[in-house]
Amino acid sequence: MPKQEELLTKILREDHEPKNRSFALYLLAYLESGPKVMEHVNYGLLDPADEVRDAGMDILTDIAIFQKDIALPIELVIKMLDFPSPNDRSRALSLMLTLASRKDYRDHLLFQASDQFLKLLRSKHPTNHEMAHIVLRLLAGEDFPERDYNAWDQWVWKARRKNISE
Repeated sequence: MPKQEELLTKILREDHEPKNRSFALYLLAYLESGPKVMEHVNYGLLDPADEVRDAGMDILTDIAIFQKDIALPIELVIKMLDFPSPNDRSRALSLMLTLASRKDYRDHLLFQASDQFLKLLRSKHPTNHEMAHIVLRLLAGEDFPERDYNAWDQWVWKARRKNISE
């Protein structure tokens, strides 16, 4: 794989076909260097084509599950919660489901992403709504009804306040 990294990087960054860019990204995920893999994934997450961003999120989810020692680009994934495509938001929420139970990401999710979770909880897009509810349930350890927006707003406010005072 290292011998093909230059060619695959060129395909990821310059090929006109989204399918080729996504295949290149999947192959680049097999590099032995975690930082190099993350560099390519970060690039792919900002690609204009949905299937390339999807490949990047697939790779991040695998890393989150199987290689917990590699730091994820959590700030970029949080930004994806505001991307215009419901599919991007769903993929970001899916990764958040994996991270919600991890202590090393809890503060990021609580302080940097919970406003987006609350916004997506109010979403008319059913998948975004349902996934935001599940992420909030995992973070909170509570099971407020999915449409009890006031309860979720209060929980986020109290959890942030509690964490600040600790």
